[in-house]
Amino acid sequence: MVISGTRSTRSTRLLWFVALTLSALGPAAAQNGIEPFDPRTIVFIGSSSIDFWKTLPEDFAGEKVINLGVAGTTYSHLVAHAGEWAVKYPADRYVIYSGDNDIAWLQSPEKVAHQFREVAGILRAALPGVHILVISIKPNLIPTRRVRIGAVRKANALIAAETAAIGHATYVDVHTPMLDRNGRPRAELFTIDGIHMNERGYRVWRDVLLPLLNPPAEPAVKLVTKPN
Repeated sequence: MVISGTRSTRSTRLLWFVALTLSALGPAAAQNGIEPFDPRTIVFIGSSSIDFWKTLPEDFAGEKVINLGVAGTTYSHLVAHAGEWAVKYPADRYVIYSGDNDIAWLQSPEKVAHQFREVAGILRAALPGVHILVISIKPNLIPTRRVRIGAVRKANALIAAETAAIGHATYVDVHTPMLDRNGRPRAELFTIDGIHMNERGYRVWRDVLLPLLNPPAEPAVKLVTKPN
């Protein structure tokens, strides 16, 4: 499901809520009463670039993965839902991709970086041992998004700095390998809309992300619960 920028704000929010509910409940329902949640599962959260990653299980064969991506997501959505995800899915690795829509919809790089820090803080408060991998905001071919490339670069730099500051977190630079030698987005990595990626684009992401996952020798996550 793609949430078009031309729809009304109310319709976009409704569609996002429905998609979020379905994506969040599906994995939980499948596991309910069958087996306990495996903390070595890798949980992917974020916008359409996560949502549309249909080869995720094959790309990370040998790992358990959960895809909670929802088209249209911004960091504000992640801030609102990170706490409930941490409770439902107490994994030792969370992979985050967002910021693309935020910048396109004129949020400042500073706000994007601040909200990433909020999401990381929420996850870390509930799951002290969690390793957070945040994927850089990718480039885009479509001119209406390319005009914001300066803001994208600044947001990426700020997110990288936040990642270094919080510790036990990794900044995953997919932006650079998606550019050609002249610094332009590589057209062969995108679908016809100039925003979303095709299989070749996802292969770039897979190849960058795989070496950085390195699961711990034993589950590191302990869920922190508030006393009654």
